[in-house]
Amino acid sequence: MARVGGEPPVRRKHRSTARVRRARRRLLKPLVSVAGGLLFRLLSCTWRRVLSAEDPATLEFDSGRASVLIFWHGRAFPVLCALRGLPCAVLVSPSKDGELSMAVLRRLGYPIIVGSSSRGGARAMKEMIRTLRGGTTIAVTPDGPRGPIHSVTDGVPFLAHMTRHPIVPVGIHVERAWRLPSWDRFTVPKPFARVYAHMGTPIEVPRGASEEEVRGRTAAIREALLEAEREAARRAGAEPEV
Repeated sequence: MARVGGEPPVRRKHRSTARVRRARRRLLKPLVSVAGGLLFRLLSCTWRRVLSAEDPATLEFDSGRASVLIFWHGRAFPVLCALRGLPCAVLVSPSKDGELSMAVLRRLGYPIIVGSSSRGGARAMKEMIRTLRGGTTIAVTPDGPRGPIHSVTDGVPFLAHMTRHPIVPVGIHVERAWRLPSWDRFTVPKPFARVYAHMGTPIEVPRGASEEEVRGRTAAIREALLEAEREAARRAGAEPEV
């Protein structure tokens, strides 16, 4: 039997609310892009970065060899400061938060690769392989976009395995920072803070490794990134946070 009087009021209200949210996101996106990019530039101009590496050659960003840089999701802001000047593409999740991140990153001039383990993963993997083989470094947060914090997926070693490009763990310590009450404890350095970035030993995954051997590298990669975080804190003369 046909419903008399059209849609129920609750459904109409739901659709109206959804339209308002979409319109709000369309309006906010360019504002966040401009304001977020400007705020980051203003803040990062005051941050003082201190770079270190297990292998000094890792700091030669113009050496021409692309790498897979990995760092924790909550360290994205200080990493962008510490590695400024390094041409790299950034993997961003296709989520609402990711849309805003993309807008800011594009404003800052970073190429974007869209995808995550739950959405668009295969397409993102193909794009990352193409980017690395083209000679451009990529930046990946292995515990993003939803966590759990300080986790690493199998996609990271498989990417290195397929491309023969090394994984470089980037540990961060910020001497003074705001930490948001989010799952990743998102870190925003305060004005004039020192940002310590330590790049661990590049991790190679041999082309001839079996699938089981590649998966077996995941725990070691996670530990290498945790150790890079601890080393960054030690170089700052502070207690490690992980």
